[in-house]
Amino acid sequence: MLMRRRTAGLLACSLSCRARTSFAAIAANVTIKEGDLLKRIDDSGKTFLTSDDVLHEHGPVLCWPVSPDGKHVRKETSYNRLWVMKSGIYGMNGFIAYSAICQHAACLVSDWDSRQRHLICPCHGSAYSVDQGGRVVAGPAPYSLPYLPLGVRQNALIIAGVFSGQIGGHASRAD
Repeated sequence: MLMRRRTAGLLACSLSCRARTSFAAIAANVTIKEGDLLKRIDDSGKTFLTSDDVLHEHGPVLCWPVSPDGKHVRKETSYNRLWVMKSGIYGMNGFIAYSAICQHAACLVSDWDSRQRHLICPCHGSAYSVDQGGRVVAGPAPYSLPYLPLGVRQNALIIAGVFSGQIGGHASRAD
């Protein structure tokens, strides 16, 4: 059966609006703010991540952002999880934070290939090069892994800007 032009137009608008709404909802899930401190996810103490901590690590550190006053750990959504590491990317002040949410189906990017320096999503195999701004080097992810610039204040790492791109799953279905 052929679809009439008006019906096709309404359907296209509906799908387009739905896509914008779902991306807006994903963006609304992120509560990270410029000036936030960082705290290791596995740290129950009150210590914040320092530049020295990261320099002595052999890989990325999974963190939560913390309000600048240190009183509120922003762990109300998994979209706030960040991989923090040394950066060789020009203009990143030596440190960078990547989103821990895969750009394909919004799974947790939880694996690290230290030899190739790739963050890997175990759900569908997307791999991101941390030395190339989170560029997709394998798997179905359609976009690079977003990153945040970091700064250093009194040796503590802080969020120094906004994400390089939209966070979260961009697939219309999970493969």
